[in-house]
Amino acid sequence: GNGWTPIGTNMSYGQYWKSFEGVFDGNNHRIKNMTIYGEGNPRMIGLFSALGGTIKNLALENIDISIDERGGFCCGGIAGQIGGTIESCYVTGEIQCINASQVGGIVGNTNGELKNCYSDVDILLSEEFWGTCGGIVGWDYSGDLINCYALGNIELKNGDIEIKEHVGAIECTESAYGYAKNCYYMGNVSDRAGKKLSKAQMKSAKCFTGFDFKKTWVVDKNSPYPYPQLQSCMQVRTESIELLSEPDKTSYYTTDKLDLTGSELRINYEDDYSVTLPLTESMLSY
Repeated sequence: GNGWTPIGTNMSYGQYWKSFEGVFDGNNHRIKNMTIYGEGNPRMIGLFSALGGTIKNLALENIDISIDERGGFCCGGIAGQIGGTIESCYVTGEIQCINASQVGGIVGNTNGELKNCYSDVDILLSEEFWGTCGGIVGWDYSGDLINCYALGNIELKNGDIEIKEHVGAIECTESAYGYAKNCYYMGNVSDRAGKKLSKAQMKSAKCFTGFDFKKTWVVDKNSPYPYPQLQSCMQVRTESIELLSEPDKTSYYTTDKLDLTGSELRINYEDDYSVTLPLTESMLSY
């Protein structure tokens, strides 16, 4: 076989596809290590072949898509093509293509909407590449990208990165008819659809104009992932918080000010990562 068969693909009838028209709520879950490879794949490649409905609150981590097709096809981590909505989702991993019509880290082709999403997908293209490519969307025909960012690099397999035409850090820069608002990137290629940020800027919520850091996004400065994460679908999650020591002062009169000197806590993240911090008043609620 070819690894994962995209949802909506009918392999019995010449690899036709049908758009998913419902609502898929990932509910803060992650799909890890989705692999699609080889020849004989459908023309719409991703977790879903095509999307007419809504996908939200979902993560795809460490995808591995390596396609040997030489004809035209659409390829993305979540879907090959969308006319619907993807919201509060992220994708990490790698995509390799010998050839493609449209290839993107999240979606190959869109005339729908991507909102509050990010991609950390490295894309490797062959020297025969002739299509359009973007870190988030390969071809934004008439869709909207709102509050999104991209981290991955886009390169040719021979090491040449001089592939400016029809390639963008966020979406195809030369042929995009869609609308991009509040989009940012830190990849190795440029993109007029968004603003390039340095590593230091990527760690600062102040640099992400338009992002809602009260309800949707968060920057956890203690996390091993220092860039904005989705509150509904965290990339690095907290497993526990331990109070290591109580404050030196534990007895108070009603007029005394709170003194937390001597108190420490430890935050335990997944993958055995932890950090020890002094307890501060800003961490408490009354």
